[in-house]
Amino acid sequence: MPEQVKPTQRPRSKSSLNDKETHITFWKLFKNELRKNLDSKPERTTPDLKYIQSLEHLTNLYTVPFYLEQFMSFGLVYCLNSFLTLLTIIPLRVLMVSILKLRAAFTNSVPGRYRFKREDVTWILLLLSSSIAISSIDTSKIYHNIKAGTVIKLYVMVSVLEVADKLLSSLGQDILRVSFNFPLERSLSCAGKCFLVALLSTTYISVHACVFVYQIMSLNVAVNSYSNALLTLLLSVQFAEIKSAVFKRLEREGLFQMACADLYERFQLFLMLFIISVRNLVQLLMSTEFSIRSRSLGENIAISPVVISWIGMLMGPSFAVIGSELLVDWLKHLYIGKFNRIKPQIYRRYTRILSQDFLREYRQNDPDCTNPPATTESFATMNIRLGLPLLPITVAFCKMVISSVRKACSTQNFDQSVLLAVASAAVILILLRMSTYVMLIRWARHNTRAKTSPSSGDYLKGSPNTSLAGIEDIHTRSLLYGSDEKIPQSKEEQRSHNANRDGDKSLAQVSRFEMHDKRIW
Repeated sequence: MPEQVKPTQRPRSKSSLNDKETHITFWKLFKNELRKNLDSKPERTTPDLKYIQSLEHLTNLYTVPFYLEQFMSFGLVYCLNSFLTLLTIIPLRVLMVSILKLRAAFTNSVPGRYRFKREDVTWILLLLSSSIAISSIDTSKIYHNIKAGTVIKLYVMVSVLEVADKLLSSLGQDILRVSFNFPLERSLSCAGKCFLVALLSTTYISVHACVFVYQIMSLNVAVNSYSNALLTLLLSVQFAEIKSAVFKRLEREGLFQMACADLYERFQLFLMLFIISVRNLVQLLMSTEFSIRSRSLGENIAISPVVISWIGMLMGPSFAVIGSELLVDWLKHLYIGKFNRIKPQIYRRYTRILSQDFLREYRQNDPDCTNPPATTESFATMNIRLGLPLLPITVAFCKMVISSVRKACSTQNFDQSVLLAVASAAVILILLRMSTYVMLIRWARHNTRAKTSPSSGDYLKGSPNTSLAGIEDIHTRSLLYGSDEKIPQSKEEQRSHNANRDGDKSLAQVSRFEMHDKRIW
């Protein structure tokens, strides 16, 4: 007889055997729960990986603001230096060369080695043409129209102006790049194209400056409001950034772009609050309740209690806005670093990159430099890296300050004092610019000489996880794939490989309005 083949039995797993051998009852489970602490083994003294990660996250609670503010401090001084350069140094350079050429023309002598620089002339022409274009805007009318509106209208206006600012900043980079690098030829067609480019640039700067004026007026209405509703509404817009930014997976490049965006927003906020303070101070000087008594030069000036209460009432909301901005930035970067497992020391690397940008610009403009770097775009450092639109901000600043000075000069009692204040302010701005320039040179050299850790040390151990549930551990990932499938690299392994391969090259190529991560900040 042929031998019968016995069917193969499927081997039972170890878990099924254990389930059959163990008889589970309610009393037995209850007794085991009570005996857990009695029969437990001594606890391990060596901390595990989760403990180390949690301890490092708690340590970052106070180290993230420290490293972030180092980056912000250098960036704010850098932005202020660039703004004051456009406001003071470039007009003085053009004025000096113009005087030397006029003197040479009247004395029939050689003008010397001083020449007009195309970039300086372009800055001045665009600044003057845009300032003339928006000179007819009545800021007082804008202020009262915004103040007469509802709270919802102000909220919508703030949101629309914020989006418009980002869109115009991105468009302005291309327009200004064409304006500063447009080839000049002695032909009629080239003159026509040059006129169209100049008209387009002036239109862009004027529109963007109007957006800044409306932003300043909106914040001015909220700061001067006796009700806290408008100020609370603007503060809620800042805290809405936490929800839109925290639960996002970011790499080093995306975090650098976000830090640059926060730096620009903070500089813009400080500048707007300064303009609002100047406007309120002028209004305070022109008010009838302001009284100053001075009998002699040695006698102290007595200010009425009403003025002191006004100053406290006007400066209090400004401190609230600045404090909320700092708190939002700290919380946002703290949780982004926690979820994406990025060490706070990475902000030192960001500061080093900004320092290299400044030193490259300094060596390029230094006539005594023996080895200057290759020629770069004049507006690239601040406009491309940080997205800082210097020309529209300067035009809006001049418009707001000039309107305040005109209002002060409209009264007969303040003619001489206003002229003296304007001359003193110009001298102070020049001295402030030179002081920040010297400080930046020393600060940037110190930052570039400081040792930085390898790029692979920018991350904490573990894979980034922006949710409360984790699926990136080895055991969970092995269960998601079959035995015949190859388990792909984890996020931790991928970004460690990219950091070791690219180093700081990927960070040095980060600009504000280019897609380096999943979104543009």
